[in-house]
Amino acid sequence: MKKIKTFSKEQNDALTTLRQADRLEELRAQNAKLQQELDEYKKRERQIEEALTFAKKAGDEYVALVKVKYALECERIERFRKNLERYRNKEQLLKAFDNDYEELRRLQTELEKSMNKGLGSVTDDYYEEKERLHDDNSVDYGDIIDENEDLLHADKISDEDLKELLEQL
Repeated sequence: MKKIKTFSKEQNDALTTLRQADRLEELRAQNAKLQQELDEYKKRERQIEEALTFAKKAGDEYVALVKVKYALECERIERFRKNLERYRNKEQLLKAFDNDYEELRRLQTELEKSMNKGLGSVTDDYYEEKERLHDDNSVDYGDIIDENEDLLHADKISDEDLKELLEQL
């Protein structure tokens, strides 16, 4: 039969104290490790917050830029509408249309270039989709002019007819 070793009360208390001290050290080490992880998460949180702040600021600046470009484009379109009202016969309309079309094409190219600088892959996706749609739905401006030939001989184009023409463009 095995003999079980017994400890005195003082030895038992000393052993319990040693075990508690070991456990306390383990808990302190675990606490230090968890505190270090918490500090890492706080650091990441600050970095994410800074990135979001920067993105919002950049987005706000881009929105302001787009609003300015939109206002300028509206002004150019209004100028185009006024010029279109001045033309009365087919030759003048075709000549003016070619000039204004080229100006709009130039402005579109300029706007596309400026958008390419700021949007990256989003812009590439936009152009790919635009090319895909353009192949299927190209506008025949000659047909639009032929359909509205009676307007070419009018003294003045009404606002309603002008809006319809602009929508077709």
